[in-house]
Amino acid sequence: MTLDSGDGANRVDLRLAAELREVFQAIQEDQSTDLVILTASGSAFSAGRELAPAALAGSSGPERLEWLSQLQVASFIALVSVPVIVAINGDALDHGLELALAGDLRIAVSNARFGLTDLARGGFPWDGGTQRLPRLIGLSWARDMILTSRIIDAAQALDLGLVNRVVEPDRLEAET
Repeated sequence: MTLDSGDGANRVDLRLAAELREVFQAIQEDQSTDLVILTASGSAFSAGRELAPAALAGSSGPERLEWLSQLQVASFIALVSVPVIVAINGDALDHGLELALAGDLRIAVSNARFGLTDLARGGFPWDGGTQRLPRLIGLSWARDMILTSRIIDAAQALDLGLVNRVVEPDRLEAET
C-alpha cells in the first residue's frame, strides 16, 4: 500500500484517511492477506495531516473535533490482524509518524527524520502517538520529542528503538 497525495509530502487529508480506513477494514474482513507493507511515494513518508479548513482555524469546538475524528487512521493500522511493515521512505512527521508508530515493524531510509511537532504550532498529537511513542522509546525520550517538538534523524531513531532498521534509500524496497 502506497501513500500518494500527489505533492510528495503525503499529508493525510479526508480522502486519504477514508481510503486507508477502508483498505485496512477490508484487509481485516478478507482474511486472505498475510502481510501489509505501508510506504509512500515522493520525498516524504508523510509530513503530517492537512491543515484545518479556514472555517475551523483556531477553533477547538465540536466541528474541529469532528474533522479530526475523520482523519483518524492509526488504530485501523494497529488493530489489523496481519503484520504491518512500514517502509519509511522519507520524513515521518506529526500525523505521519503516528501512522508509522501503528505498524509492527518500521524500516527507514538513512535520510529520514522523525518528529511530533504539533505543540510548536499550538496543537497536540491526537492519533495515538502519545501512547505508542513511549512504548517504543520510553517515557523520557517520548516526552522530550513531544514537548520540545524535537526532530530526530534515522540513526537516532534506530538507537532509541523507534525504527527496527535503517537502510540506504536505494535498498528500502529490497529490505522490506
